Amino acid sequence: MANCNVITVGHTVEVGIVTYKGENVLTLSMIDEVHNRRSGAASDRFRENRERFIEGKHYHMVPYAEAEALKPYGVDVPTRGLILITKRGYLLLVKSFTDDLAWEVQEQLVDHYFEGQAQLLPITDSECISNKQYYALRDQIDRIADHYHMKESTSSRLANVLRFKLNVGGLKDIPADAYDKACAIIEGIKQQDDVIFDFRLDLEREIVDHLCEGIPFTGTIRKKIKEKFLMKLPHNPNWRDAVRQLEAPDDDGPKPLPQS
Repeated sequence: MANCNVITVGHTVEVGIVTYKGENVLTLSMIDEVHNRRSGAASDRFRENRERFIEGKHYHMVPYAEAEALKPYGVDVPTRGLILITKRGYLLLVKSFTDDLAWEVQEQLVDHYFEGQAQLLPITDSECISNKQYYALRDQIDRIADHYHMKESTSSRLANVLRFKLNVGGLKDIPADAYDKACAIIEGIKQQDDVIFDFRLDLEREIVDHLCEGIPFTGTIRKKIKEKFLMKLPHNPNWRDAVRQLEAPDDDGPKPLPQS
């Protein structure tokens, strides 16, 4: 965790500050380490009292799609996701830790870790967007993804749109001077999403009409509704044909991209 601010807990354990969504957080394994408990102890206690913890208040569940956000802190996100504990969640989790070390560690973490100002990641080769700008982009992406049942997958694909269009490895790598362009890309997607979302409501009304009128929802009806929906979507270029066309000798230059 060389890129993060480090504090010493219990005079022996160095802890690198990890920031997520603008607040300092701990992983369950970090809690085991600072409290000198066996590996997995905090995780076991969290699972035993899961119903007491509220997501967004006591903890954050970080999906694998956001792994890049924690890499600068040296924290790996497994494919199943990673739990990050907030200050409130930490105090709830360690209520039963009553030994002398626990009292000392709790006081140090509250005073110097959680209460410390959220740290921006250091800038390396070139100036990149700040944490505040990063989370503003993520919030815009998540708002769009909220419209879809496959929220996590949609959010990941939308983030990839930004990565590919701006030619960066991750959202954290977006240059500061490209932030406005990134916002414009997301705004363009949002405008298209608004149109598609309105049309989805129209389709749902048609389906409800079939349901309430007792009309069998046959494969033919399903196909017709799908065709109606696809007619509303913008057509993507057929990239295979485009590559063949560009590779073929043509004195007049490439022709317009074929539409699929």
